[in-house]
Amino acid sequence: MKRIILTGLTTWLLVAAGANAGELTFEKTLIEVTAKPDQEQIEADFVFTSCGDSPATIKRYDAPCSCLEAQISDGGRLVWAAGEKGTVRGLFKVGNFRGTVDKQISILMEDGTRHDLTVRMTMPELVKIEPKTLKWEEGGAAETKVFEITINSPDPLKILDVTATNGEKFPYSLKTIEEGKSYRLEVTPTDTETRGFGLLRVATDSKYKKHQNYQAYVVVTKPSVVPATAAKP
Repeated sequence: MKRIILTGLTTWLLVAAGANAGELTFEKTLIEVTAKPDQEQIEADFVFTSCGDSPATIKRYDAPCSCLEAQISDGGRLVWAAGEKGTVRGLFKVGNFRGTVDKQISILMEDGTRHDLTVRMTMPELVKIEPKTLKWEEGGAAETKVFEITINSPDPLKILDVTATNGEKFPYSLKTIEEGKSYRLEVTPTDTETRGFGLLRVATDSKYKKHQNYQAYVVVTKPSVVPATAAKP
């Protein structure tokens, strides 16, 4: 077997090459942001420093979700000299998102290194409906099931109306537990002989447009498959 012998000079050159390679170091790779009830856009700034003796070059950057845009400071500059600081900014369009969601920005460097930057966004749910979907099995009991509706707004928020698609198969009834604070939405399918799907829209008197309508779902699904019991030897 051949042995490869590194001379002192060769070893020094290899070490120096690794030490001098330009790279970006981020202060944070995860930023958590909570939106206000009426906020339309969230901004998250990831601050970086170019390290090493040679410039750090960004080959490509991407935010796969159409709701998230990535911007690099200094007009989108891709080459950063050693010691320079910059920012990758994530701009997230809140839209009708609710709850907590993670979105990523990927930064690919010229040397193949990749940085994944995560924006963890929490959008307030002024009206919380649990569960999100009521399910019945085809051929099972057509029993009454319930959506529990809790108002998380600092101020009382009333439910003005409930409408439904396929209301003939999924009749429903709204009951007030505490006005402006808590409600129960009861649903009893007329039958479960055939599969079916319905959408319930809950309208509120919220002053914020995006919180004036919430949705819940009802469905009759195919029965769960129960594995056959293995035969005893």
